[in-house]
Amino acid sequence: MTCSAVRGACGAVLALVLAMGALAAGPPAAADHVFGDEPLDDVLEHAETHRDCGLSRDELAAMMLAVVWQETGAPRDTAPSPMTLGRWDVQRGLHSFTDPEESPDAFWHAGVGMWQFDSAGSGAHLPISARINSWQAANEAARVMSARYCAAGGSDTDRRRAAWQPWVGCRDTADPCGDWYREHYDAGSDTLRGISRDPEVTRHGGMRHRTCRWASSPVEWDCWYIDPARAQGYAAWADPDWGPTPVALPFYGHHLAVNRQEYRHWIRDDTGYGTGVLVRRRLGDDARHGLEWHGRERLCDTGEERGTC
Repeated sequence: MTCSAVRGACGAVLALVLAMGALAAGPPAAADHVFGDEPLDDVLEHAETHRDCGLSRDELAAMMLAVVWQETGAPRDTAPSPMTLGRWDVQRGLHSFTDPEESPDAFWHAGVGMWQFDSAGSGAHLPISARINSWQAANEAARVMSARYCAAGGSDTDRRRAAWQPWVGCRDTADPCGDWYREHYDAGSDTLRGISRDPEVTRHGGMRHRTCRWASSPVEWDCWYIDPARAQGYAAWADPDWGPTPVALPFYGHHLAVNRQEYRHWIRDDTGYGTGVLVRRRLGDDARHGLEWHGRERLCDTGEERGTC
């Protein structure tokens, strides 16, 4: 029997099929969340490397991604910025020379990057360049979450909450990170879903590689130039009114393995202050209590001939 032969019957059947389809489909699907292209590659690669105790690559990746949106506050249509600098740590020791009025915009942001790794937690051994660079940050996030999940007991939900425990944004009893996770992980097909890529957001997030030296030495070393105005992706945190602490003026960051020190430098070219500012932290120490501030900073950016050259 064809519709041309019995048009009325086929019309009724077609109407019923369409109605059933609309019921099954439910409300329109939410738009994808946007994530940086290279950062997503880094998440997937390190999730594959660190998956353990039954975790699949995409399952661990969804756990890693859930934290990012909760920690950065990035909206659905804008990729989180790898350069994200925390604005809610108000301890006096993070201000230059522990004085909010002294060189006020030479400020040490404690939480850094998409996972907001902090010098008081699992990111204590990482310099700022590693916390911004999503290749290194994703490796640390995958390692921490996988180890905590595998060591925990209880249900899968309990184990995910144990994996997320270091991140304040996930501790709410409403389980916000669980909501993010369930939106982006399809357990039935074991696949990550609902993520679109933004090729304009790279793993460095706007941080730039440079070479530096002390003014009194010919020896050069790798350094990184961090300018909040150049942040890729969601950068509401760079608005001075977004949080209670200052937004740091552009600065150079590096670390020296020989003495396990992390350094941040503000040169006069960027600050306009009467002197440069240098601060250092021993890797592993909490920056809130362990920073050493110095004036008369004498850094030379050898590639750009900036600073004291």
